[in-house]
Amino acid sequence: MGRYVELSEETPGESDDQTAEQLKKAATDQRQLANQLEDLSRTRERYREARQEGNESGARELARQLQRTADDLEQTRGELVSEYDQISNRTSVDLSDDADLVNETVAQRTAEVEQIQNAEFEPTSLTVETTSSSTNVSFTNPVQLRGQLTASGEPLGDRSIQLEIGAQRIEAETDDDGRFTTEYRPITLPLGTQQVDVVYVPQNESDYQRSNDTVGVTISQVTPDVTASSNVSTARFNDTVQVSVEVSADDVAVPAAPVSMFVGGERVTTNTTTEETDETGQYTKTVRVPLELAVDEQPIRVAVGNSTSAIGRTQAQTNITLLPTNASLVVETIRVNASATGPERRAVITRGRLATANGVSVGGQSVEIAVGGIPVTTVQTDENGRFNTTIQVPSILLPSTAGGEEAIEVTAIYDNEDTNLEDTTATSSILFQAELLNVVGRNLSWSRTIAAFLVLGSAVALRRRYDRAKVEEVPDTAMASQGSGPNAGDDPDDAALLKLADRWLEAGRTSVAVQFAYAAARARFVEAYDVSATKTHWEFYQVCRAVSGEDLNDLERLTALYERAAFAGEPVERATAGEAYLLAEQIRDALDAETAAGTETRAVTDSDPRISRPESREDN
Repeated sequence: MGRYVELSEETPGESDDQTAEQLKKAATDQRQLANQLEDLSRTRERYREARQEGNESGARELARQLQRTADDLEQTRGELVSEYDQISNRTSVDLSDDADLVNETVAQRTAEVEQIQNAEFEPTSLTVETTSSSTNVSFTNPVQLRGQLTASGEPLGDRSIQLEIGAQRIEAETDDDGRFTTEYRPITLPLGTQQVDVVYVPQNESDYQRSNDTVGVTISQVTPDVTASSNVSTARFNDTVQVSVEVSADDVAVPAAPVSMFVGGERVTTNTTTEETDETGQYTKTVRVPLELAVDEQPIRVAVGNSTSAIGRTQAQTNITLLPTNASLVVETIRVNASATGPERRAVITRGRLATANGVSVGGQSVEIAVGGIPVTTVQTDENGRFNTTIQVPSILLPSTAGGEEAIEVTAIYDNEDTNLEDTTATSSILFQAELLNVVGRNLSWSRTIAAFLVLGSAVALRRRYDRAKVEEVPDTAMASQGSGPNAGDDPDDAALLKLADRWLEAGRTSVAVQFAYAAARARFVEAYDVSATKTHWEFYQVCRAVSGEDLNDLERLTALYERAAFAGEPVERATAGEAYLLAEQIRDALDAETAAGTETRAVTDSDPRISRPESREDN
């Protein structure tokens, strides 16, 4: 069944979806039937033990419990067999043997229960009829019933009795002759003309068995009046909200009406047990505010009744305003092996915890880890809000001067606009020393300078975005110190940078994607024009324009987009990131075409008179 459900859900068409729902319901009822059979067996064993021990009252109570379980079992059997028939009619799966097995099993068990009832209790007889000339019945047009209850031909008079019709119970008083009259308002019975079972339900301590009779009625539907209210108007994550519901029809309270409740579209009432109004037509439930509700006015919706029952399905809602919840994020970093060389030397264990400000753990959330402003990985918090991962510090961030050392910041970032938890960051610093063998006699490669340039922009944007300590803008040339850090071979070329831009674009990190697209184009110009990579973004554009002797409109536009992405403090739109990516591709293709045409490598120095001094520019 499970595989068919999956296939049905993957296949377009309403018919398949309906079949999948039927299969799910059948699977649920199968499990319920198995549980009820197991409950019946356990209760029967306890009944036998009570009988052997001479516990009369205990045995009788367990016998009543057996009858209730048998009634539930019979109801589940009927629903399951009906679902088997529908599935067989809609698919090529023949479930007739399964239906026969269910019928036989339940019949055998209920026969055993009937034998116990006959041994424990005196049989009764119930007769019931309607007194109305019309059998059309609804909640606002109740039917009048009259009847008589006897045992062994003698009236069971002068007593209160309970009658059960469907899932409803009504009370009646018998006279000296065991006769009674009562009123019945249908609530959960299905619509249409039918023979309705009226069952006498004795008290647990009674000496009598259950008995029943049937009456013919036609059930019509009534739409109830439903109101919903909450005890608070504002709430935050994990707060409790008490929701109260009142159901009536023509000013008469509707008891036993099934209730479903949804918070932000998610059902908070259970599907496995019935939740319903009490005798006064009221229902109260306390719900806890989930994390996945965005900060805004949110509805708590209530659905009452059923579209195919006497009380029709009606909805009501009450609104609460979700306020942002202060978050607490901590991060800790530990070097794996500070004395190692190569990639192992750059490995850092990063662990931490995401919680609310008052200590409630927040699980199942994504936390981004950035090193020196470079996003390196994303982790998921567990049920305790904790995360633990091992990252590699990018080699471009390591100290490049022999004997030097640098404290490198590892930042954990929580940013999820689909929850009511506020964005937050946490930072931990870890000390790295230069690796002597890798810094002697080596110069900073152009690709490392490009990556360092990108790191600067990302770091500034990161700090601005999360309102951290105020950072002064540092000229790009400050990143162009001489020397080399370890593992120069790890640095990306323009193709790798463009691939990273595409990955970040797909991930929805538009500003980061723009910066990587710009870095790819800049790296390609450095290679093609042999220009210095140590310039600020607008100085670099001026140098490239001077070398090419052309306006380089694509590079000018891409530079402006980079400036916006790196320094504006707000994420750029996806269309802007897509434009930046296409511009980087166009620049690559144009420079490749020049190379294929045999264009000589062109170079320029800072003193070249063709270079105009850069002016402060900003893309509007």
